[in-house]
Amino acid sequence: MCLLGIAYALYGVAFWAGLARCLLSIVESFSAKANMPDTRGRSSVDENEYGTFHLPTHLSDDRSDAADGENEPGEMGADGIITLGYGIMTSLNNLTTAVVPILLARIENAMGFTVMAVSGETSQPLPESLHTKDYTPVDAEVANNHTDENIHTRESITWQGEAKQMSKNAAPIILSSILEYSLSTTTMIVVGRLGTTELGAASLGSMIANFTAYNVYHGLATGQDSLCAQAYGSGAKHMVAVHFQRMTCFLLLVTIPIIALWSAADIILPALLPTKDPSLAILTSRYLQVVAFGAPAYAMFESSKRYMQAQGVYTASFFILLICSPINAFMNWFLVWNRGWGFIGAPIALALTDYLLLYSLFLYVYLGSHDKCWTGFTWQALCNWGPMVRLAFPGLLSVQAESLAYGANTLVCSYISPTVLATQTVLSTVSNIAWQVPFSLSLSVRVHIGTLVGAGRSNAAQIANRAAEYLAIGVGVILMIILWALRSYITPFFTTEPAVIKLVVQVMPLCAAAHFLESMALIYSGVLCGIGRQDIAGYAQTGAFSIIALPIGVGTAFGLGWHVWGLWIGALVGFCAVVAIEWIFLRRVNWQRSVEDAKEKCF
Repeated sequence: MCLLGIAYALYGVAFWAGLARCLLSIVESFSAKANMPDTRGRSSVDENEYGTFHLPTHLSDDRSDAADGENEPGEMGADGIITLGYGIMTSLNNLTTAVVPILLARIENAMGFTVMAVSGETSQPLPESLHTKDYTPVDAEVANNHTDENIHTRESITWQGEAKQMSKNAAPIILSSILEYSLSTTTMIVVGRLGTTELGAASLGSMIANFTAYNVYHGLATGQDSLCAQAYGSGAKHMVAVHFQRMTCFLLLVTIPIIALWSAADIILPALLPTKDPSLAILTSRYLQVVAFGAPAYAMFESSKRYMQAQGVYTASFFILLICSPINAFMNWFLVWNRGWGFIGAPIALALTDYLLLYSLFLYVYLGSHDKCWTGFTWQALCNWGPMVRLAFPGLLSVQAESLAYGANTLVCSYISPTVLATQTVLSTVSNIAWQVPFSLSLSVRVHIGTLVGAGRSNAAQIANRAAEYLAIGVGVILMIILWALRSYITPFFTTEPAVIKLVVQVMPLCAAAHFLESMALIYSGVLCGIGRQDIAGYAQTGAFSIIALPIGVGTAFGLGWHVWGLWIGALVGFCAVVAIEWIFLRRVNWQRSVEDAKEKCF
């Protein structure tokens, strides 16, 4: 109810602010029409009336002209659509406020709880061990979610078995990551048919959204990965739910400035993008303002997804995205083309998909009885955020540093030549797809090792660390071979320009070598996250990319004239530094001390 209240407040304020803005726009438009002639037939975005969108000519040629002073059927007031969206989302939150307590009550009754938790206490008294913080490790049923046998009774384990189990857990995560990546790709494909400006606006809006919100959620959620996995391994299931609720509240709190930033995009972006055509900045700002509707839902979906993965339920997000991805594609086509809403229909479809993901995951968990840790809402979720925040921010640094490095390389290429920029765009796109594999394996590694550390199995965690190292080398080699061997076949899928194809084929081996090192860096980061040392990975990546990779890349690109070659050499050197730092630290880890630290952090 606390989370719903926060969401209701966000949308309520945005709705009334948008309504006031619409009323002011109406007054201004009437004043303008009294002194200005009719301007029907202008371009898709007028310089003076930013809030009005027109359909492409081929969609509205057969429509009759409307009477003077009235909007044409193909016109949409962008401010009106945004305000309507806020109103709809507020209504959905009202409906959710009525429905969710009933569903939660049914869940708690099914689990044997008669009332909700208050002040950290449940309706059923907790075992004495939970009050003395002397937790019993997970039972055989729980352990089987993470290993083939009971991780607490098995005396001998092998790195081969650990590697097999972590690979098995990573498979559905890889598929779900690719499906999630396809959501924004679908938007690009659908919007790209509207025109170059629309495609550029959607691409720029997606990049800004990733950097200012989605990457933020991914990075901060690493704190939940550590705490939930360790608490689950120790047998303190109720603490898994507490950490989940804390992270959800934290992400929703972070969402407030994100929504405020995106809402002011129509003021900020025109100043940052001083182009001759103002429509790029205007359309980009509209994209962000509409996608902001789904930001709270995406934040809750991200924390919920990590919550289920900590319990060994890796297939939940895959099945949800397998259903929601085609629905997202259909909504894009339906709103953009079938209903004739044009560009604004694409971000609306994406925002609706965010809510569809959240509610679908809730139904999947509820109907399938997959959740073994929920003990009700508790006031503990609103206090003692220190350990979580200290783990979350280094994870944020780690994710943002790598993202910023790729973005900076693309920006640098724009100052060299269009061919180099196109080459870097193709290489970045291929890199984003290939990145999903080691990143997904990293998620599996951090949960598995975190569970072992939480269970007190320091020797098993050390063996799993060795298995993760072998996996990192194996995955890196496979990706490197695939990118190198198929470089001549991959490139034509992205461009038909001979000069771009030739340059991509030449640089791809260097890109493949960088991915070998990136795979090792990501999986080492997963091990560090499992033992609660995200700070090492975060500081290593931030320092390596800002102090080593970017200076070398820019210096060789311009100073030596190596262009895109120089940028990827800089990235290669940066990844070498990250891998070296993380490898040295992992060689010096005291695993028994990690077990003791985990017990202090989790409870």
